[in-house]
Amino acid sequence: MPPIAPRSARALAPFAITLITFVGAASAPSPLYGLYQKAWGFSSLTLTAIFAVYAGALLLTLLITGSLSDHLGRRPVILSAIVLEIIAMALFSRAEGVSWLIAARLTQGVATGLATAALGAALIDIERTRGTLTNTVGSLAGMAIGALATATLIQLAPTAGDLVFPILMAIFIGEGLWIAAQSEPATPRPGAWASLKPSVGLPRAARRTFLLVAPIDIAIWALGGFYLSLGPALARGIATTPLPILGGLAIFALAMTGAGAIVVFNSLSPHRQIVLGAASMAGGVALTLLAAHGGGLALFFGGTVLAGIGFGVGFQGAVRSVMPLAGAGERAGLLAALYILSYASNSLPALAAGGLVGSFGLARVGDVYGGLVVALSLLALAGALVFPARSCGAGGKEAGPVSPEVSRAGCR
Repeated sequence: MPPIAPRSARALAPFAITLITFVGAASAPSPLYGLYQKAWGFSSLTLTAIFAVYAGALLLTLLITGSLSDHLGRRPVILSAIVLEIIAMALFSRAEGVSWLIAARLTQGVATGLATAALGAALIDIERTRGTLTNTVGSLAGMAIGALATATLIQLAPTAGDLVFPILMAIFIGEGLWIAAQSEPATPRPGAWASLKPSVGLPRAARRTFLLVAPIDIAIWALGGFYLSLGPALARGIATTPLPILGGLAIFALAMTGAGAIVVFNSLSPHRQIVLGAASMAGGVALTLLAAHGGGLALFFGGTVLAGIGFGVGFQGAVRSVMPLAGAGERAGLLAALYILSYASNSLPALAAGGLVGSFGLARVGDVYGGLVVALSLLALAGALVFPARSCGAGGKEAGPVSPEVSRAGCR
């Protein structure tokens, strides 16, 4: 891939950095959950419910407003999302109980849903190939950076956690001014109200492939949900000295490895990406389970890094396999179906795990949760080897370009 032109880099920068900040802000509360839980005495079920509220709000916002920036323009939607995000940061900084956290996460979910769709589209408006890769890698990098930055502040001083949200508020204000100074990358078109009607569908040509990639998609997003909600507590439980930074490091290892893997293995076919992703997920999660039973922290992070490869590459392969099979008028509905599967997998299993921790303990729940992720990964691996998903149309040509919101498609 040729080097990106300086002009394109300058045009991409404000939208890419704002996307990273949004996703980073979404993962920033994860290392703080342990402090909140200790201070206010709520259960693991409540903790995962706080996480699930965010995922649900984000999903609904994507389904309803995912194409709104096509009609209003990218900048107005992004700036609206920034205002909502600043409100969410203010709620976090003033939080005095669980209801405050739920309100903050709900507002943040709406803001992030608005922002990610518009920012992703803006990046591709500016530079299609680089913008698509930046969108995918930036999202995972933001998740990693946000969690690690918060955990590092807490490690330096527990009260330093109070600085996280005021710092983010200041960053978002600066990014809002930066975005406002940019030229509009898209040409708005009529139909804003009509675009708010959700469209969910599974085209006949994509059904077989969708079913084949569903196990790896569920496994990937379920693992992400577990790490963002209960992962920090698991990492601290394995360590002989439960340092606060360990929770952030666990999320960082998973997400940043995923981001790097997308770049390194971007040239692989979708089929090979799924095979590599499923095998890495199964092996990595198995190692983390061994770590939880006396294997130690080094084995836990080794397993997390291996699972992170699958986390990034597996999802990219799943998207690249299924999206080209939809016609031009079917892509929005298929993308919505993929969003529903992904975010349901991200929140519902973690919510169930949180409800069971009080009765069975984190270690036992982690064993069952991890075992299910391994089983789904192996099912996806078997499906990919026995029934290769068709990512191309007739004659070896792609069935159509990938939707701007998803990763670049490719053929085997």
